[in-house]
Amino acid sequence: MKTEWGFEKFVSLEEFQNPSNGYLIDDTCVFRAEVFVTKYEGKGECRSMKKLLWDKIFTWKIYNFSEITKRRLCSEEFDIGGWNWKLFLYPKGNGEVKGVSLSLFLEVAESEKRYLKSKLPGHVNICVESDAEVKRLLRDVKPSHNLFKIESFSTLLETKIEKYETDDFEAGGYKWKLCIYPNGNKKRNGEGYISLYLVIVDTENLPCGWEINVNFKLFVFDNIQHKCLTIEGKGESLSITNLRSDNVYTWEIDNFSACKESLFSREFNIGGRKWKLLLCPNGHGTAKSQSLSLFLELADSGNLFLKP
Repeated sequence: MKTEWGFEKFVSLEEFQNPSNGYLIDDTCVFRAEVFVTKYEGKGECRSMKKLLWDKIFTWKIYNFSEITKRRLCSEEFDIGGWNWKLFLYPKGNGEVKGVSLSLFLEVAESEKRYLKSKLPGHVNICVESDAEVKRLLRDVKPSHNLFKIESFSTLLETKIEKYETDDFEAGGYKWKLCIYPNGNKKRNGEGYISLYLVIVDTENLPCGWEINVNFKLFVFDNIQHKCLTIEGKGESLSITNLRSDNVYTWEIDNFSACKESLFSREFNIGGRKWKLLLCPNGHGTAKSQSLSLFLELADSGNLFLKP
């Protein structure tokens, strides 16, 4: 059963230990976590999820990026919150980071500046999207759930401790902790990086068949810009089942290579119902001759009461 999710290559040690990045100041660093759990309501596959405010997101897609020769690019104007905005991109950086980094700015459109007499309320996230499994961005808003501060990080590296786990914290009605590998999780090719994971704990006290859908973000604080570098996974929808021994049926098949036709297991009882397994060694339907097919069937369906 999987109980931890995170990133083997959360941030490279070279990037992390570079003083100009602000992650490690006076040998001290701060990691944070944000966890949001969507709880199911009702039975079956009907779920109630928080509606995303997509009208507050503008996406600017740039083609043939490697062929850009202009110093600056400007997006089309877009409306958010009753104001018109633009994005400005400097492919080779701007100001102090020219020739070193890519620079991206959000500005109120010229047509709106004459009406701007004070600071605008709210906060803004700007990120670069890709097809990769990890999204990185800087944000001003501090994470709301857990703070993990390490003092004397260099000492932690020298001790050769494989991993360190934080105290438990609560989010979404579940208990969690952070697990950090200072020298990287070498078993998962994380050497040369800091590996950071979110771990669910106390699962033995959860009811049988528990299931959650969790979105999480892991952060490291930039002390120079006073922002959080956010590492966010895509598609981290988790379905976890805690099985009890009395709810498990094992079907052992001898001489499997000699099986040519479909096979039924003997009937077995789980949850007050009789069941049986159907095995198609050579596949079934669209998977015929390509895969092995396995089905669970209700054996006593004739005894079910149907609502009028």
